[in-house]
Amino acid sequence: MIYEPIFYQSEVTISQLAKRVMRGLETRADHKVYPTNTFPQFVDRYDIIGDLSFDVGYDALNDAATLFAYDADNNSDIDELIDGIEADIYTRDLMQWFASDPDHCELVNEAMRDYGCKDIEAAMQFAQAQQRQDVARRLYEALEQAAEDFNAIVEQQAEALESGDELLEIQVDRLSDFMETLNS
Repeated sequence: MIYEPIFYQSEVTISQLAKRVMRGLETRADHKVYPTNTFPQFVDRYDIIGDLSFDVGYDALNDAATLFAYDADNNSDIDELIDGIEADIYTRDLMQWFASDPDHCELVNEAMRDYGCKDIEAAMQFAQAQQRQDVARRLYEALEQAAEDFNAIVEQQAEALESGDELLEIQVDRLSDFMETLNS
């Protein structure tokens, strides 16, 4: 089987991968974010959403992917970028978030107890922002690892092609998976 040189034409960036995640999500008429059949498989390899409810998890994932798609490659301080993620500002949206998962009650109680939030609305905003920032950190780490893995495979393939060595089948399979994820 002959592989096209397109596999090693350039490095994949975190922004490119984040845009791929964005393309795999859609907001439907109910204003909730859902994965589509083109949702990239590499995201599932990492426990980014964790135990979050479906709508809360994919909403946070979409927000983080959007942030990284346009700012990750141009921003040297990713922690500052992630720390800038904010909570909903409307009480109705905060109440929907609060009611969507029983674990949110503990997050809000913790915000009041440990972080000095004086009222329930401030505590909900603090807890929701923390939750969104946690999803963003996990997504960034996953995107960073996926980009490193992809670029290492591309580099190994380019070296093997240049030296005339046969490509390892597992590398080609992994590279094909990545390319399929990016191109779908």
